Amino acid sequence: MRALTSNDEHDGDGASALLAAIVSSSDDAIISKTLDGVITSWNAGAERLFGYTAEEAVGQPMTLIIPLERGDEEKEILRRIRSGQRVEHFETIRVTKSGREVHVSLTISPVHDRQGRVIGASKVGRDISDRKRAVEETQSAQQLLRLIVDNAPALISYIDRDYRYRFNNRAYQIWFGEAYQNIAGKLVSEVVGAAAFEKLKPHMDAALAGQMVSYDDQIPYRHAGTLWINANYIPDVANDGTVKGFAGLVHDVDERCTIPAT
Repeated sequence: MRALTSNDEHDGDGASALLAAIVSSSDDAIISKTLDGVITSWNAGAERLFGYTAEEAVGQPMTLIIPLERGDEEKEILRRIRSGQRVEHFETIRVTKSGREVHVSLTISPVHDRQGRVIGASKVGRDISDRKRAVEETQSAQQLLRLIVDNAPALISYIDRDYRYRFNNRAYQIWFGEAYQNIAGKLVSEVVGAAAFEKLKPHMDAALAGQMVSYDDQIPYRHAGTLWINANYIPDVANDGTVKGFAGLVHDVDERCTIPAT
């Protein structure tokens, strides 16, 4: 084995200094702890995220920032670390000094000594509260949209270039006697019947060619019977100009179009 020289020592000092600078300047919270869960280091990112200074946090148990109801998480993490496992992108909730809960993504790695024994853990925590909030807002918007379209007195759908349903509202269940959740993925001809599809297809072709389509016609649906409808098709045009499919809005206007007997 080559003897350690003064150059090696200087190289080691330089690497340590670089690592310390990276940890200090990181936007992420970087924390180390013992196998008993006691905090041994706490960078500036951890101070910003959790509100505790390094002086306040070092020497304290990790439960300092863990909600009481999530105490079992730390036990499981320490169990996995002791066995040499790495915990990656674990999403959970932690609590700040002010008591505010934050959503975080954690990656925890075991720390080994020169003999390869696990002696502690290094934890990187990232605040994902904004991302979680955006996801929740998107889900709320989707739920609201679903509520609106499912209670609309019309057929609302999205049909792709293969004439296959990708979205259907609840009205399809009323018209065609099949759970609307089961219709997505089926061909239009399978749902409405061959005769109805033959009459609908020219209008659908126009929409798939990029045209806004609006028409009244009498359609012989397989299950709903022959009905006068008012249909509107709105093409879904990509940035490159290709048409990916179209949204359809169909009203039953049978009573409006039926001519009374004389």
